[in-house]
Amino acid sequence: MDIHKSSWNLGIDLGDMFVKNIHQKPNPHIMVQHLNQHYPGTRYVAAYEAGKFGFWIQRQLKNYVIEYLIVNPADIPKSQKDTLQKTDPRDARNLGLRLQSGVLKGIHVPAEQQEADRIFFRHRKRIWKDLTRCKNRIKGVLAFSGIDIPEQYDNASWSYNFINWLKQLDCKQASRRSALNYMITQMEFLRK
Repeated sequence: MDIHKSSWNLGIDLGDMFVKNIHQKPNPHIMVQHLNQHYPGTRYVAAYEAGKFGFWIQRQLKNYVIEYLIVNPADIPKSQKDTLQKTDPRDARNLGLRLQSGVLKGIHVPAEQQEADRIFFRHRKRIWKDLTRCKNRIKGVLAFSGIDIPEQYDNASWSYNFINWLKQLDCKQASRRSALNYMITQMEFLRK
């Protein structure tokens, strides 16, 4: 399976023989309907690359009793021709070929709760990085404008008093004050 947001490309193999490629909407139910209609009573095995779509596809395939293998894209052997003439049908066919030859190794599929926890903690980490960037931008505007931070505030800890000092700072130009106000608002939002 070569998976994209708007479509999937399926390379169908029976045993060691390539049958055809199918282009379909991104929906496991549609895939299963097609397989059951054209290849009834067959044992289905699917492989797709791990990526931005997470593991929801795997969970739905599991509900349809389809064996699956989610693989790291870097672990899929590719010929130079595959690299130079990259197409969705070629990628799907290559995955099928590698699946039937047994060279693909699956990655660990986390439990749904573990996946949700990862999303939560990764998002928190991104917010923390955004907050650091925002603070650096504020300090950058001050440095660029030749405004020195008072010694009692010049540290990594941004106290309530320091933020009040920033809000009441005389920037001399209205546009600089507006830019600083937007940055302070963003920083306070990220802190919350």
